[in-house]
Formats: sequence, structure tokens, C-alpha cells
Amino acid sequence: MNYEEAVEYILNIPKFTKKNPMDNIKTLMKKLGNPEESMKVIHVAGTNGKGSVCAFLASILRQAGKTNAMFTSPHLIEINERFEINGKKVTNEVFTETFHIVINGVNQMIEEGYSHPTFFEFLFAMAMVIFKRAKVEYAILETGMGGRLDATNVIDKPVMTIITTIALDHMQILGDTIEEIAKEKAGIIKSNVVVVFDGTNEAASRVIEEIASKKRCKYYKLVHFIDQNVNENEFCYKMKEFSDKNIDFLLKYGYYGCIRVLIGMIGDYQMKNASLAIRAIQLLDEGIENETILKGIKQTKWPGRMEQLLPNVYLDGAHNENGIQEFINTVRHFKKVGKVLLFSALVEKDYERMIEKLCKELQFDFIIVTLLNNKRAIPVKYLQLEFEKHTKCKVFAIKDIEEAFNKLLELKSQNKIAFCAGSLYLVGEIKEIVRRMNYD
Repeated sequence: MNYEEAVEYILNIPKFTKKNPMDNIKTLMKKLGNPEESMKVIHVAGTNGKGSVCAFLASILRQAGKTNAMFTSPHLIEINERFEINGKKVTNEVFTETFHIVINGVNQMIEEGYSHPTFFEFLFAMAMVIFKRAKVEYAILETGMGGRLDATNVIDKPVMTIITTIALDHMQILGDTIEEIAKEKAGIIKSNVVVVFDGTNEAASRVIEEIASKKRCKYYKLVHFIDQNVNENEFCYKMKEFSDKNIDFLLKYGYYGCIRVLIGMIGDYQMKNASLAIRAIQLLDEGIENETILKGIKQTKWPGRMEQLLPNVYLDGAHNENGIQEFINTVRHFKKVGKVLLFSALVEKDYERMIEKLCKELQFDFIIVTLLNNKRAIPVKYLQLEFEKHTKCKVFAIKDIEEAFNKLLELKSQNKIAFCAGSLYLVGEIKEIVRRMNYD
């Protein structure tokens, strides 16, 4: 198969199906020569912020001269985006070569009576082969969904475990409460491996601390900001200055540790994600100086997270209630300007609560709803009716995303700012539209 055929094969593997038993991915790894054992793994789970934390980690390690790779999901435009080596996505040639290696192992498995890997399992296997062949020192792995039963949890001995914000999402699979979801995410914690996590949600924090303690792990938790010194295993942050390009904040850790951090992204939530990455690197025991860490943080870019795509046009992949709240917190910084919103979402998301929160806490001049190119997309009429329950502003329902985006640009005058939110799939489709516009 060539590149296009390999991609088509993978995209046709059912997504969001029942997970295979862990023995399935272990068998595939064995068929491939256990490539996951050749690298130092930093394992990242959580509801929101996983990809951003991975990007911060990778940037810091590059700044420190450490070869590293990153496996994240979903991709926004091209499937190759899921595999990065030293900040660059893999080539089509590498992708295709690796596909053939993995499919050979898959065929051997099937002959022995094992199930075909799921979509995510197949991609994870490809990542491990790609990273081993590239001889990277570090592999930064983002879980797909959950943690305990995730394919990435085949990793027996990571060098670091990070758990980002825990929030209500994928409840039909992970559980109906914060505690249940936290337990699934904390399933990646391994005995005697340091855990760095977002402890600002007390319910989630209790679960993570209990599991980490049972597994004899040292753990370090992010807490809400306090003026006095924090405890040895705690850290916290406070914003100092916000601009339309950067956020400057203070990070306190241990008893006396304190540094000023500048990030080149404007989502409020990136302070939390950067703090988790900084503390993890400090605890890696690699001797990486704070000066190097801060340079790596400042240089980090992560597409689709309060990304300024065009002048006064921002994309954010907020796709659950917690993500929408973080989006709102950032949009509030844009004072005394009109705002236009383009929104869409998938059926499994709590879009009613997302929409209610957006309308309750922000005031928009216009709202546009559109239809994602996805079989799980919510029809525009439902989205329009839901918005009209909570706002008096004009709500446009435009099925075609390109037409909807052009309407957004039309409504955005010089004194208005346009935002796109509700789904990473929406972000990806808009980025592809703009890329085509630039090429034409």
C-alpha cells in the first residue's frame, strides 16, 4: 500500500469501539519487538490539557538537547500530526514504512486468534515503532481515553506520570462522577514512579493521592494559589500580566521555589498546563536548569488552543463543560470589543450545558452554528434552538463549514473579535479551509 492507501486503511478501523483486552496490545508489542522498552516514557493522562502539557514537555526537552518524540491525539488536519520527533511531524515515507511493519505484526496476531487492534491501538503501535527507529531518548505519550484500559498503559515503567485536569467527559465510558473518572485516569500510575498532577479539584485529588500512596509513589500536586509558602509536594501559580500574545505568571513550588514564567499562548488554562510540565521536568532529575526550562516554555506552540489563526480570529478546541469554562475565562480578557462566535459539537458532548454556560457568562454580537463533517455531528437546527433559548443575539445556522467561516469573517468588523469553539474537529476543518485559501 502507498501512503494514501495506508491512511485510508487506518481511518476505516472503527473508532470508539469497545477496548480490546490489554493482552491484545501486549501481544502486538511483542510481535514488533517491544519497541516501547527502548525509550524513557513520560506518560500523560487527564480530561483537558494533555496535549498542551505534552507540547510544553517536548519543547523543554528539545531546549535541553534531549531527543524526544510525542504521540498525541486527535490530529487536526493530517494523521501524521499524531507523531512528532524533535518538534516535527513524521514524513509520509516514514508513516508508510511503519504501517507495513505494524500490519505485518497485526496479521500474525490475527492468525493466532487475536482481535484486530482498534484505531487507537494501531496508531500507538506505529508510534512506538517510529520512535524506536528514530532512537529517541524520551517519548511523551498522551493517553487516548481514560488510562487504566488505554493502549498506552502497556508501558510498565515510565520515568514520570502526569495527570492533568479531571472533568466530566466521556461519562458513558469512564463513569458519571469526578471520582470514577479520576480513578480511570489514575490507572496509569505505576509503583514507585513520580506522579505530578492537577490537585485543584478536591474530589479528583483525593482519588489520585490514594492510588499514588498505595503504589508507593512520590506525588506533587498543583493547588490553588496561596500567598504563603506552599508545602514541599505542592505548587501553585498566579497570573501577573495578560496580553493578546503572551501570559506572564508566577510559579511557586516546594517551600521556597519561585520563578516568573512567560508563555507564548494566551489561554488562561495554559498557566496550569505549563506549571505541570515545569514541575515534571524539575523532578526528572536530569539536571535541566530553570533557565532552559523557561526558554522551552516560552517557545512552545500548540495548534487549536486559543490559537490566533488570522488577525482577531481565535480557534479553541474547548469541547466539554470544563474546557468551555476555561475558554470563557480567557475571552473575558478581551474587554470593550464586540465578539462573534462560531460553534459546533459532537452528539456525545453535553452541548446544552456548554451553550448555556457560553450565553450566561459571555455576551456575543452574533453567533453562528455549523455542521461538522462527522457522523456524530449535532444538526445545526438543534444547536440554533439551544442557543436561542439563552441569548437574544442573532444566531445563524449554516451547515457548510466554509460558508459559516466566511460568514464569521464577514460579521467580524475591525472592532470585533471572532472565536471558534466547541470541538477540535471544528478547529481542524477551519485550519484546513484557511490553508486552502492561502494556497489558492
